[in-house]
Amino acid sequence: MKITILTLGSRGDVEPFLALAVGLQKAGHQAKLACSPRYSDWVRAYGVAAYPVSFDLVAALREAEQARKQGRKPLPGAPKPKEKLLADLVGLCEDYLAAAQDADFVLQTGIAPGGVEIADALDLPMATAFLHPMLPTAEFPSFYLPLRRSLGAGYNRFTHRLALKIIGHNIGPAVSRWRAQRFALPPWDSYAAMLAARQPSGAPVLHGYSPSILPSPADWDASCHVTGAWQLDPAPGWQPPQALLNFLAAGPAPVYIGFGSMRGEDPQRMTREAVQALREAGQRGVLLSGGGGGLSADDCGRDVLFIDDVPHAWLFPRMAAVVHHGGAGTTANTVRAGVPGIILPRVVDQFAWGDCIARLGIGLRGPRMSKLSAKVLAPALRRVASDTVMRDKAAQFGRCIAAEQGVARAVALIEAHAAQYRRRGHRTVATMPA
Repeated sequence: MKITILTLGSRGDVEPFLALAVGLQKAGHQAKLACSPRYSDWVRAYGVAAYPVSFDLVAALREAEQARKQGRKPLPGAPKPKEKLLADLVGLCEDYLAAAQDADFVLQTGIAPGGVEIADALDLPMATAFLHPMLPTAEFPSFYLPLRRSLGAGYNRFTHRLALKIIGHNIGPAVSRWRAQRFALPPWDSYAAMLAARQPSGAPVLHGYSPSILPSPADWDASCHVTGAWQLDPAPGWQPPQALLNFLAAGPAPVYIGFGSMRGEDPQRMTREAVQALREAGQRGVLLSGGGGGLSADDCGRDVLFIDDVPHAWLFPRMAAVVHHGGAGTTANTVRAGVPGIILPRVVDQFAWGDCIARLGIGLRGPRMSKLSAKVLAPALRRVASDTVMRDKAAQFGRCIAAEQGVARAVALIEAHAAQYRRRGHRTVATMPA
């Protein structure tokens, strides 16, 4: 089969779907990622086709943040930010449609719009995929809610419905405009209605995180699957920088501190605080200064090394602990490495993942990323270094994650739905591998 995967977001949002694309190709399929041009070369390094789309969500969010900080207003005659975003998202849907023209299967990921319409227009089987729980459940509050205390089943369901309504409010107008322009279709009643539209065809809803960290809720229906995390190994031929190898060999395992693409208000201050915390805790450090995140490279001495980009799957098992923002992919890679994590969340699901690892006893949830200070981080580093129970639990969970085979399970579910779709008399897709 030819499978087109519609992605939207930061590198951390795209990476698990690149891992899934690699798994699909190993199973004999052809995968294509529709993604921001900034990721095209990275995707192709894995032998996966990339279809660059016109909209870059990361750049759009950074531009909006910069304009807010500077108090800038649109130039006379220029489109207002909301109208520009609307036009950009309509253009993104058109790009996705073009990317799927030769597809046999469409995978709509995260909040990427348009997958349902594309699958219907081209008579294709499809699945939706998320990196955190998206559908309503009575068991816990929405992962979009920073406050993690549950007030009961009714409250939990309400928070999920509210989150879906907010997502629909943000992307719904663009999808509605595109549906009207391209297909003469009425708008969806809600984002939840869009998610449910393909249920009659048996379309699976895939969740690419570990059931060891968060089991599938008992009140989800049989179409929902928590497959295990989709984790990416280093690209073929990748070699670690010699400076990093030398640093690792020069002393005990260091602590990793990095926040992906999450921008801090004051990277220089955050870097100073992080380095001071490491020294107060008696730890060496590997700090991520690339990726547009919260830290900036500086000459901090021989006990700290700054890096731009090293695959987590290779790096994290060589660390004593991992301090990060709590993105789904980074959290999964930390747990898989079998080392404790310290999560300093900033937005959305990061608070919930921090709550999960703290509840399981395999790490700590600290304050918001913007509140990073040596006063808070140094004691947390001392604890994860000395707490043998936590370290043993983290190692045990690492072995569980490594054995889950999340990609293989997701591939099998995609294949099963494609075969079912053909049996029901829909358009014949390419023959699946024996």
